[in-house]
Amino acid sequence: MEISQIRRHNLRRIIDEEFNGNLAEFSRFIGKDPSYISRYFSNKNQMRNIGSTTARTIEQRLKKPHGWLDQAHGAVREDSDTTYHTLPKDAQNLAAAWQALPKAYREVLKEVIDTLLKTTRKR
Repeated sequence: MEISQIRRHNLRRIIDEEFNGNLAEFSRFIGKDPSYISRYFSNKNQMRNIGSTTARTIEQRLKKPHGWLDQAHGAVREDSDTTYHTLPKDAQNLAAAWQALPKAYREVLKEVIDTLLKTTRKR
C-alpha cells in the first residue's frame, strides 16, 4: 500500500475517532481550512495527497509520535482507493460527501437509508 493511502486512512481514522467524524472541527484544531482538508478525500481528479510537512504538523498538533501517520494502524484494505476510483462519478461524489460528514450525521443517514431500502423491498 502506498504511503498516500496509509496517511489518508489514518487521517480518516483520526477524524472519526478523535473528532467524532467532524472534519470542520478537525480542520479548526490543526489550523487549516475545511475545504483544504476535504480535498484529501475528494474524487481522484481533485484528490490531494498528504505531504510530509502536513503529516508532521498533524502529528505534532495531535501529540502523535513522529511518523505515526505513515504507519498502518489496524486493518486497512489494500484496494480501498482503487475500488473507490472504479465507481461512477456520481458515486465518487457521494462517497466524498459522506466522508466529509460528521460521524453522527452518517449514523442518521444510515438509518434513513435502511428504512428506505426496507420500504422499497416490501413493494
